[in-house]
Amino acid sequence: MEKKFSVGDLVISTAGRDKGIAFLIVNQENEFVFLVNGKERKTTNPKKKKIKHIDSVLVAGGKELAIKIQKGEPVGNEKLHRLIKAQTQKIQED
Repeated sequence: MEKKFSVGDLVISTAGRDKGIAFLIVNQENEFVFLVNGKERKTTNPKKKKIKHIDSVLVAGGKELAIKIQKGEPVGNEKLHRLIKAQTQKIQED
């Protein structure tokens, strides 16, 4: 079964050195997604990762920010990091 993701989804890396870290999907090409989190991966240098190496946390966690990043509009890495941190804490509390 193929995983379904879209731009703006909040995901967790399931493989590699970044295993367990939350990211926001900012772009998708075939079997790859491009991930940012404002800390380890800034908006200017997204991480390219295979879809099979991520797992969904929350659908559409930051669609507006992801679209701004795609358009090349400035998005503060700190703002992005705070959004991801707040969303993951919210999920852990539920």
